[in-house]
Amino acid sequence: MLTILNLAKNLWKKNMVSNIMVMIILCLACLVTNVTYNILHQMYYDYDFFKDTPLNNSLMYMGGARDENGNLKSEDVEKMNAVAEENEDIIEGISKMMNFSCYSADHTDGSFYVFDQITASYMKKGIKGEGEWLFDSAAKDGYYPIVVFNGELTPKYDMDGNLIAEKNGRPVYFPKYDDVGEVIKDSEGYPVDFPLYKLGETVELDVSAYMHVQQIGKIIPPKEMTIKCKVVGIIDSIEPFTFFLGNQYGTLTNDVRNTFSLSDSRDRTCIFFPYNEELFGDFDFCNGTALYYFKNNAPEERIQAFCADAKAAGFCTLGSDIIQKTKDVADNEFNDEFFLCYTLAGLSLISIICVSFLNIRKLTKQIAIYRLNGCGFMKSVMIYFTYFAVMYGISFLMFLGVLLIIKLCLSGNDIQGFLTVYTTNFTTAAVIFLVGLAVSAIASLIPFIFIKKKTPIENLKVG
Repeated sequence: MLTILNLAKNLWKKNMVSNIMVMIILCLACLVTNVTYNILHQMYYDYDFFKDTPLNNSLMYMGGARDENGNLKSEDVEKMNAVAEENEDIIEGISKMMNFSCYSADHTDGSFYVFDQITASYMKKGIKGEGEWLFDSAAKDGYYPIVVFNGELTPKYDMDGNLIAEKNGRPVYFPKYDDVGEVIKDSEGYPVDFPLYKLGETVELDVSAYMHVQQIGKIIPPKEMTIKCKVVGIIDSIEPFTFFLGNQYGTLTNDVRNTFSLSDSRDRTCIFFPYNEELFGDFDFCNGTALYYFKNNAPEERIQAFCADAKAAGFCTLGSDIIQKTKDVADNEFNDEFFLCYTLAGLSLISIICVSFLNIRKLTKQIAIYRLNGCGFMKSVMIYFTYFAVMYGISFLMFLGVLLIIKLCLSGNDIQGFLTVYTTNFTTAAVIFLVGLAVSAIASLIPFIFIKKKTPIENLKVG
């Protein structure tokens, strides 16, 4: 094997400049292919995830005209409520999505999210973790069930962006303080980090509930609550993203990610709570928006009539239009991105084949010498294939190295969506690598189509 590698290296040296150029093109082709796949996979995954959910059979209402502070006219809300009451026979439910702040004496403060049962039901299939999800269990013994995403601990950085660490290299995290404001330290004198929520743990949460969008003439005052909770689930991740309907306003129909994606920082603890009328009934329109879910058997003409009446009360759009927009955006991205991807892939293929043709004259005598010295025909093919495979293998490692550099440069920034595009998984990397090897195998056979027609002595006389 070492002999084959050494002979392949000799072949590589004969066209070093062109080989290096091809390797750079191959590296770029791998990078663009990977990025294109990630972008399109994310977009089509969003579409596939939501197209069969209640969101596809809903109407998103964004309220009517607002004042300079973004508050709603109460008469517009009353109009929409009247429209909903007149059509209650086709409405399965109305979303209740709220975002408040919360605090626990034993844990860091966090974001407190409330979801209705219908919305929580289709979020469930994207939940990754352990335990249960919202509405899987009811309140028991005065404890309300909560599901928690433990925020990632945030280390401290200096003004130049360098990680602050102890002498032993341990990162310094934001510490926990006692009641008098003193930093709590462990037995070794290190600041105590906030403990993570654990499955089955009971905790008292101080929740500050308030209206994000008020109704003019109908002000809802803030409400402080202490809620006894039990952790029934721990979330590792939510696919394709954390769903939430915030303070949307306007007529533009956007895709599901831009409309509903919750851009909460991953270092913050997120607590998910099932909607309870008694606790949060006053705040069910706190963002000035809502999803009206239709029943599965609702006639299309009734849905269109409901949409027309809702437009008279404010801005709205059908959930099916948002999901269709998601597919349209993905299709357009496919057409745009794949042009570049196809171009680079085609350029890579042409470059490899051209190098193989350029090698015919130079390598014919070299291969003839190998064969006259006892190297068989198939072994000669293997030497040439090894030459191409190693060249592609180095290009593939360059591609992985570029991804690693991007990850190291961007991992400290709050651009997780951008960083996700420049990652790869085993399946994607394996497919890219195997396709490259297949192309290398085809390219390595090209010179031997010509070499095989002559004897080694005849090939030695070439040139």
